[in-house]
Amino acid sequence: MALHSTAPPYRKDHLRPWSVVRILLWVALALWATLSTAQPALLSARFERGCDGMRMFLTTPLTGTQYTWTLSDGQNSAFPAPVFTVGYGDSITISLTVLDAFGESIYFNRTYPAFTPVDLDAASIPNVLTPNNDGINDTFELPGQTQLGACAELRIFDRYGHQVFIGQGNNLTWDGRTMAGEACIPAVYFYTLTVYGQEFNGHLTLFR
Repeated sequence: MALHSTAPPYRKDHLRPWSVVRILLWVALALWATLSTAQPALLSARFERGCDGMRMFLTTPLTGTQYTWTLSDGQNSAFPAPVFTVGYGDSITISLTVLDAFGESIYFNRTYPAFTPVDLDAASIPNVLTPNNDGINDTFELPGQTQLGACAELRIFDRYGHQVFIGQGNNLTWDGRTMAGEACIPAVYFYTLTVYGQEFNGHLTLFR
């Protein structure tokens, strides 16, 4: 007598348990990737370099009834698209809280690294001035000063603290004379260089 199986026929479209788990994992990973990549778009910043700091223009695509912007340096604003000025040399963290029409809050924050427009610490700034027209150290000049832009100021003082020279922008070359054109006496002079809110101090010796 022939034996007949009572088991249901095999279906190719039947999903095994491990296949279901794998599909769920794929869906979860895809959702996480979508959310993680979309999150930075909740806040965008545009930067413009200024003499006293970096101007930061903030915007968000979120529509709400209330906006709260807070910066790690203590600045804050309730405008939808505020403008801040942040100093050079320190990182800045921006926090945004948006209250929607249903009373729900959306919070987001982002950190930007420090802005360093110029680095003169390692530059070889001359410390000798010999204005004798021999082509060597005839003027006191800063290396790469043509790239410092308009936000630069050089002041020269004598040992008594009297200012003998001031140069601004790309006019930072001193020839050993006062602003009135008089030749300065041989001595040690001190300078203060301010570039984009950063101050550098040093001295040089004038020989004749």
